[in-house]
Amino acid sequence: MQTGPTPPPPARPPLRRAETYSGQTDYLGWMLKFGKRGAAYMTMSPGQWDSTLSAGYDLGYTLIEVNDDENVVATYQRED
Repeated sequence: MQTGPTPPPPARPPLRRAETYSGQTDYLGWMLKFGKRGAAYMTMSPGQWDSTLSAGYDLGYTLIEVNDDENVVATYQRED
């Protein structure tokens, strides 16, 4: 069992922005327009970063950043 303070979350690295549809108001609509069948997606809040998002990004998941109104703010995907 680990004792002591919890280590800080990983720092958010520079992320590669993926194509987004300007004015898109919901991420489901974005996925239907730009998504790829069978691809993996993760949603995140603006500024959110943790080890789960880091692992998903490293594995090639598309990260969809949505605000409190569930509007797409940005999308990120690692370049292969």
